[in-house]
Amino acid sequence: MFCTACAAPNPLAARHCSSCGYGLSPGALTSSTVGHEPLLLGPSKPHQALIGATAHPGLSKGAGTVNGKRATRLRQRLRRTLWIAPLIIAVIMGVAVGTRYHADQARLAAGYARGEAALARGRYAEAIEAFGAAGGYRDADARRASAIADLAPYRTAYLEGMAAMQSGRYDEAIALLEPVVRDMPAYEDGAAILSQARRRRADDLLRQADLSETRREWLSAERALSALLAENPSDIALAGRLSDLRRHHAPILFTRNQALYLIGPDMADERLVTDDVQVSWPAWNPDRTKVAFVSPSVAVAGAGSGTARLYVVDADGTNLTKLADGVQSVGWPVWRPDGGAIAYASDAGIDSGNTASTVSVRVVDLATRQETDLTGALLAHAFRPTWSPAGDRLAFISLTPRHNPGDGPVPPTGEVYTIDLATGSLINAGKGRVLDATFAAWSPVDDRLLVYERSASASWYEPLRTAVQILDLATDSVTAIGGGEQGIGLPVWSPDGSRFAFVEGQTVIRVRKKGLGEAWLTVPSALSGYLTWSPDGTTLLAATADPQQPSYLLPMEEGLGARIDVVIPYDLDPPAAGPPQWGALRLPPIATPSVGNGPDPTLPGGIEPTPAP
Repeated sequence: MFCTACAAPNPLAARHCSSCGYGLSPGALTSSTVGHEPLLLGPSKPHQALIGATAHPGLSKGAGTVNGKRATRLRQRLRRTLWIAPLIIAVIMGVAVGTRYHADQARLAAGYARGEAALARGRYAEAIEAFGAAGGYRDADARRASAIADLAPYRTAYLEGMAAMQSGRYDEAIALLEPVVRDMPAYEDGAAILSQARRRRADDLLRQADLSETRREWLSAERALSALLAENPSDIALAGRLSDLRRHHAPILFTRNQALYLIGPDMADERLVTDDVQVSWPAWNPDRTKVAFVSPSVAVAGAGSGTARLYVVDADGTNLTKLADGVQSVGWPVWRPDGGAIAYASDAGIDSGNTASTVSVRVVDLATRQETDLTGALLAHAFRPTWSPAGDRLAFISLTPRHNPGDGPVPPTGEVYTIDLATGSLINAGKGRVLDATFAAWSPVDDRLLVYERSASASWYEPLRTAVQILDLATDSVTAIGGGEQGIGLPVWSPDGSRFAFVEGQTVIRVRKKGLGEAWLTVPSALSGYLTWSPDGTTLLAATADPQQPSYLLPMEEGLGARIDVVIPYDLDPPAAGPPQWGALRLPPIATPSVGNGPDPTLPGGIEPTPAP
């Protein structure tokens, strides 16, 4: 039968509708197929059976009303449920999306923070990965691109260092890998490869030193040992081996018959470097791989009265190169402390018919061969240049004519000037306090100059007077060191700037050091005045006035040691002089100097003669 409330079909025996719970009665509407016509059971009006509870004669009016209201409420609940459900679903989905967004932002922020931290530690590869993971967050993409650009040169250096390592070019590998490991310690396996390159380089240097010593190639052996010691400064055995080599085998430059020679301090291993041109005033470059010298007697057409030339040659005699014409033969050419340029005095501007002609200080760059006149437009006569420790300035002597009204012309005054190579700024450093200056030597480590004064006699009865003073550019002070009627030779700094020495008279050598005052010793025969230090500053070589007589090696490591007599037959007479040169005339700073600006305050008058044994 069908329920009259909801029209749902139900079994004939059912008392209530299985769908809406409406009460059923035997008089409810049913269908039958008697004679193919519908049979109406119950009330005579069919519509009453279809539309209400009153169609069921077995039900009361109150019961039908209750069941109808119940059905209505059910329908209302269903409608409300169908209306609220999408809203609930939308809220749930929004919460899920929001939670996912915040999780994504937190992940991106964490990646960005990792990238920043990696950059701060120099870990560019890690930073690139982290910023990539944070793509789209803040400026992560730009930071990643910047990190890639910053990493590129290190990556290139790493790859090139690897290639150099595999090819056995260990110096090159170390130079390429050191900045990579310094700035990015954890990049790839750079630290391990750098360590391996250093070990292999050390092994190669040791083999090279052994082989060079066997062949008595002392300069090569010294360079190998020096490089090893620079990597292992605490290696006492290595330091002793290098010191012994320098003391007994570091070669000395000199000229004989205007040819350039090397000889060991033990007077062994003499070797001709070059006689292709005439040689005078040879000078080592700072690492003693090259020699600069003046060739004094070559006529140069169109070069004024200057007839000398400046040359440079490798220590093994190869690569002889002319650098300049018109060089004045009054002393050594001087190397810039880095070995990249040479300063010298040029008389190329001298012309006997031109009263405005000059002698000037010039510099030639070894890489470009470019020659620069520093003083020709500023001073009439400038010569004897000397470099500052940093190579940014030069000091030199400038001569000015003077006249004595009673006796006529007298020798010119010599004043000390400095010039800044970057700005061209010229300063009168002497300020009239060292008017007879003829030579200056700049300390290898600070702004003090040893100034040599030589005052020629104004008349026949006045003796020649010489003196040495310290001109301190930092304090603008001048301190007298020694001088008088006893002739003084040119003062020379030790390589580390801790002391200096000069010859007084003919046989006395004075060595001045802060805290020790001044030590002196007397040698048996007359000296020329030329002194030169060993490369390590432990020994002084005093050249004799007679090249056929002994010169003297004077150990200075602990006071004044026993002298060693050596015969070096060198060219003595200017302008073709070639006195011995042992160490470079200037070396890079090694230690803080201990020589004071003035006399030693612990000693009376600042100078205390200490007799030699």
